[in-house]
Amino acid sequence: MSGRKELLAVQFAACADQVNWFVPLKQSVEGLTAEQAAWDATGTNSVWNNVQHLTFWNNRYLARYKGESVTDSVSNNSETFDVSAVDITEENWSNAVEALLSSLHNWRNTILDSTEDQLNTLVSIDHKELWWESIANIAIHNAYHIGQIIEIRKKQGSWKPYNWHI
Repeated sequence: MSGRKELLAVQFAACADQVNWFVPLKQSVEGLTAEQAAWDATGTNSVWNNVQHLTFWNNRYLARYKGESVTDSVSNNSETFDVSAVDITEENWSNAVEALLSSLHNWRNTILDSTEDQLNTLVSIDHKELWWESIANIAIHNAYHIGQIIEIRKKQGSWKPYNWHI
């Protein structure tokens, strides 16, 4: 395994459920009810909005990386946060979290199965970024929104400091 693959895989594990320097997604939403997840603080997205957004972009880029066709599209980024058509139920909330965790795990496994040549390929002709660079940015994007989830929970009063050790 190359150092680059290992680093990228560790980043996705840290975003999903491996406690490290920051609280991962699994722990950031632990104990959160559907109603709390959908809580809309004025001027910010809800936890559920952030989970929806991350799932959209992780799945979209993972499909592109694997060479699969991407059929979903949005006219602007704000659409990726939209959960207005979703019934606010515990089952739907649990499914939303599982979908994102699954995507993060799929990224990790796909990275580990990748070759250096795949990681060093351009994302697209008009996008002059190599895949390994884009994947690193996707991991950072995940970490950013996981931090927002915790901040939303703090504003809401539903955050209990996570007891973790590194």
